[in-house]
Amino acid sequence: MNAVIWVFQVALAAFFIMPGVGKISGSRASHIADGHIKPDGNLLPIRILGVLELLDVRA
Repeated sequence: MNAVIWVFQVALAAFFIMPGVGKISGSRASHIADGHIKPDGNLLPIRILGVLELLDVRA
């Protein structure tokens, strides 16, 4: 039973980590294509949100 819980926890953590990493490592073009920012928008708020998402997972 412990193994099932660990597998579930790791999978759940991965689902929460992936969006944060995508926001940090994604290029400007990918964020524009996804609709996160406008073509003339600032990328800094997206990066900050990604860092905050990762900090929230680790806490």
